[in-house]
Formats: sequence, structure tokens, C-alpha cells
Amino acid sequence: MLDDIYEQVRERGLVKNRSAFSRQFLGRAHNYASAKRTREQPSQNTLLHLVRSLAQAGANDIAERILQTLLEPV
Repeated sequence: MLDDIYEQVRERGLVKNRSAFSRQFLGRAHNYASAKRTREQPSQNTLLHLVRSLAQAGANDIAERILQTLLEPV
């Protein structure tokens, strides 16, 4: 999940690397996105921070897709 979002954010020129994505959009340590690539889905708190950060950056379409994922029943 984070890989796809990172690629979309990078393609829009909002970040240059995973380290910046981790810090600026996830509000986490510089290596968070890299470490999560092969692990479980990020926490809901991390995803909510990501949604807020994306909305502030003007990437509302990506933020909306993440919110829909969070709101889907399990």
C-alpha cells in the first residue's frame, strides 16, 4: 500500500525519496516507509496523518482513496 502511495506522491513531485515521504507525509522516522515495504499495513494513525498531509499538499484525490480504504468494513 505505501509503495503505491509513495510512487504517486513522488510522480507529482511532492517528495524526492522514501526518507522525505516518511518524515513529511507519514510523520515518522526517515526509514519508516522503507521498513514497511515488506511488512504489515501501516497503523490507522499513520494513515490518518498521511491523509492530512496529502490534503495540505493538494493531493486530495489520493487522500480520498486512502480514506475510503480506512472506512471499508473489514
